[in-house]
Amino acid sequence: MRFVKQCTPDSQQNANSGVHQSGVKYKPVRTAVLIMESPRRSELMEKARMICYTFGLIFGSFTLAVLAGYWFFSLDNPVGQIYFQDLYIDVTFNTSRFLELRKGSGHYDALLLKADIGLSIPKPTPFKVMTKNKTFVYVHWEPYAELKVHSSQNAGGSSSCFDLYWKGKGALLWNSLEDCIDLESNVLWYGTLMSKDLTTGSQIQQNEWKRQLLPGKWHEFNSLDSIGEDMTIERYWLASNGVAIHVSRNTPLQARIIHHKAITKLCLRASYGNQTKYSAHGIYPSLHLDYSVCKSSNIRLVHEHMVKRYGLHPSKGVTQSPLILGPVWYPTFYGAKTITAESLQHYAQQILDSGIDNSVLVIDIEKIGGISPWPRQARDNKLLTNALSIPSHLSRALEEMRKMGFCIAIKIPFTSFLQNIISRIVSYKSKSCNINCINLHDENVLKIFQQTMMDSINSFKTKHNICSFSLEFEDSHRVNASLSIPHIQTHARFLLNYLSECCQSTIVTLTLGTQNTSAFIKIKDIDANWSHKGGLASVIGSALKLSVIGYPYIIPPGFRNPISQTHANSSKVSRTLLQPDLELYIRWFQLTVLFPAVSFTFPPCLYQEGNLSSIITELLAVRKDLMPILRQLVTEAEFGKPIMRPLWWLEPSKYSIISIQDEFLLGDNILVAPVVTPGSRHQDIYFPPGLWRDRRLSRTLQGGQWYRQYDAPLSNLPIFFKLEK
Repeated sequence: MRFVKQCTPDSQQNANSGVHQSGVKYKPVRTAVLIMESPRRSELMEKARMICYTFGLIFGSFTLAVLAGYWFFSLDNPVGQIYFQDLYIDVTFNTSRFLELRKGSGHYDALLLKADIGLSIPKPTPFKVMTKNKTFVYVHWEPYAELKVHSSQNAGGSSSCFDLYWKGKGALLWNSLEDCIDLESNVLWYGTLMSKDLTTGSQIQQNEWKRQLLPGKWHEFNSLDSIGEDMTIERYWLASNGVAIHVSRNTPLQARIIHHKAITKLCLRASYGNQTKYSAHGIYPSLHLDYSVCKSSNIRLVHEHMVKRYGLHPSKGVTQSPLILGPVWYPTFYGAKTITAESLQHYAQQILDSGIDNSVLVIDIEKIGGISPWPRQARDNKLLTNALSIPSHLSRALEEMRKMGFCIAIKIPFTSFLQNIISRIVSYKSKSCNINCINLHDENVLKIFQQTMMDSINSFKTKHNICSFSLEFEDSHRVNASLSIPHIQTHARFLLNYLSECCQSTIVTLTLGTQNTSAFIKIKDIDANWSHKGGLASVIGSALKLSVIGYPYIIPPGFRNPISQTHANSSKVSRTLLQPDLELYIRWFQLTVLFPAVSFTFPPCLYQEGNLSSIITELLAVRKDLMPILRQLVTEAEFGKPIMRPLWWLEPSKYSIISIQDEFLLGDNILVAPVVTPGSRHQDIYFPPGLWRDRRLSRTLQGGQWYRQYDAPLSNLPIFFKLEK
């Protein structure tokens, strides 16, 4: 818009001079006239305006993003994605909360473990990330729980751990805290609730592990109840992909296996359950679920790190233990309600007739004459002062067997023994007194309780010249049913520690996180068959599981209920008790002869057919020849190295051999490959890298490969020695 000069409409004007023709001057008037600009200039101005609008929009969006980010991540935000080294935690409150552990710190690195966390916290619940730095994260869900995560690495940096500490608050102060860990189908696990059953295929490498799943049921880890066929109550799990989990003993732990959306999960829950086990007079500590997740590049490295971190190994060696030096015998008298002293002496004589000496005889006193040396109730004053005793004729029988060269070990049923100790204490208070009369949470009462246990064991050992004890937990669930005893596992561990100190060696039938006691673990007896589920083929897997989780001193199983035969022709169905057939007996002894300890139930002299006697004699001679090596391995066990080792011990990154359960290593240089298939006289054997020599044929074999249909006659146990380069 511009202003131009115009003349008035009443007269003419000279545009150049502004003077009228008549000579009269007129004043110019400003009038607005629209002048069109050029197209080029209009285009430039439009571009300038668009640039201004764009910069304004970007600046405004950035400002809004900063403000939104401050609100989301500094206040109660619904998007909680925490990257913490190799651990990724997602605690978004309106979806599931989970964590992921990866092989590296990148989002696309291989996933090692995934877990749903904070399952007890209601949804939705806002949270705050209270603290986060390179080694520590603290997340708070008001008013339910808080989670603290610490990270650490070992000195060499080969292993890293993330320690998770859950604490219940408000409504969850004493209720429960729960996390569930995915068990991927391509990852194999060692640990309680993980029973690796081998399914036989056409070839050994086609065998697969299966878990013995007990879905839905919560299992109490602070009781003494064994879990199905599992004889471990351990807070340690080890995975084939180099991950390990360890739960603190201070956590009142329960665990179960569940199936959810085609995924199998191991769920860990902190819950007081029967609260009298944990506290007196209704006063309980706040609820904690504390556990560690560690990782390394392979299964062996992470296991060695866990052994060192948590002391999962014996505190001392047992090289001179009678359980190492001679066979352990468990007298079996099927069909007999009670055992007489005479039948026991006859059994001992049968052992000597088999040409076997230096034996340990494990005797269940309760079955001899039906008299218990530790009755569950105090009957009179005399019993209180001399609570642990056996009849004189049985005492004389034990003395005779000692003269025959036997070391006598006595079974202690923990239920009966514990109730006897309680009876002795409470009877001093009142005839009608029960467990409620004493407070085992009281420090002084607890000292009296523990001292009474030690005095009872020591007096019985001295009086009857006992060399060892076997602590039995088969009926321990009856303690929980009849009595409310707080910290019952603590009492069991205390007694086991004392037995390990006072005796040359102690046998136990249940593991309770007691790797440091140097106790021998007796595998549960098997059925007299070849099955992978409770039969002969399950033995190596059970032994390797115990060995790996920190129990190197293992006693192999005997046979439980013998084979029974049904007579259908008679009017009444009857069953005849039979001993295992000869082939099964031979293969069983071949499998177990190089265990840290050897055990028998049936004396070999019961078998008249075949050349069993010479086979047993030869195998015991092999064990005697290898005794110096076995003693050296016992010494190494003090530093966390298993005596019996799985094949992956030498090749921890080779996934295809992790599932092998019909071979094992004795140390690093002896390979044992027993036959566990009926009628088989050949064996498919995998040899780890190196050169191996066949003990029987003196044949040298190149390792790192399979040998199919390797010769394994009934009279021979395939044993191979690794040659030095």
